[in-house]
Amino acid sequence: MFSVKKLVTLLYPSASISDSTRHHLFVLLTDPFGPAEQVLMACICTMVDGADDSCTLTVGDHDFIKHDSYVAYGFCRIEAAKALINGVAKGVFVEKARISEAVYKRIMSGIKKSPFTKPFVLDFLKETEKIPKNVHK
Repeated sequence: MFSVKKLVTLLYPSASISDSTRHHLFVLLTDPFGPAEQVLMACICTMVDGADDSCTLTVGDHDFIKHDSYVAYGFCRIEAAKALINGVAKGVFVEKARISEAVYKRIMSGIKKSPFTKPFVLDFLKETEKIPKNVHK
C-alpha cells in the first residue's frame, strides 16, 4: 500500500495528465505537514547543458536514473498527501523505489545552494523544521 513519506519517489506526469507517456521522477522531501497534510517534492531531470549543478545524480543513485541527471529545484512543488494517494490509486502517479538517505542528504544540501529554488520552498522547509522530530508521523 502506498504511503506518503519522505524518501518516496513517484513518476509524475510532466505534460498534461492526458499524455501519460511523459513523466519525471519526483522525490518526496518531507513527510506530510500542516493542516492540509502537504509534502514538498523535487523533480529529477536528465542532465542538459546549462543545467543546475547544485545536486547532480548518476546511474546507481536510483533505479530509475539511466542517465546523468540533476535536481531541478525550480520545479519543486507542494502537493497534498491525499492527492498523491488518490493519484497512485488511479494510476496517474507511479510509485518507484525509495531513494537512499545519502542521496536524500545530497538533495537537501543542494536546495539551499541552488539559485533556482523558489522562496516558497525554503519557507515550507522552515515551517516543517519548527516541529519537533517526534511529532512527525
